[in-house]
Amino acid sequence: MLDRSECFEKPDALLTAALLGDFEAGKILLEQGADPNQQDELGRTALMIVIQEGWGESFWAELLAQFGADINLLDNDGDSALDLAIFYQQEEAAQFLRGRRAIGKAGPSAKQVRDDEIYRGFADADAVKRLISMIDRNKKP
Repeated sequence: MLDRSECFEKPDALLTAALLGDFEAGKILLEQGADPNQQDELGRTALMIVIQEGWGESFWAELLAQFGADINLLDNDGDSALDLAIFYQQEEAAQFLRGRRAIGKAGPSAKQVRDDEIYRGFADADAVKRLISMIDRNKKP
């Protein structure tokens, strides 16, 4: 069996448990007083991490809420847990959060806006490549 004790003795242990999807470790840490609202360098809480990593089942959200997680905290991009649940298509978590009256954006999440901008940039680059290719074909040797 993997010894996880070293990972879970650090101040950000709950965030690590969330990242790994280790529900049992997360529960123990919360019972020992871990802060469910602690945020990482990106401003993500344990709730946001479990949603982003695909561990968005409602039992994680219920556990974190039971121990006082603020479901309306925002990450550094200005997204809430509900925004992330919608963006990452974690329907069970989104439903749980809506049931708790979580606040989300009326429009797309910051991540969706950023992804859309990246895809537009790729499309623009492809258009430039096609134009250069057409010019090169029309050049005479």
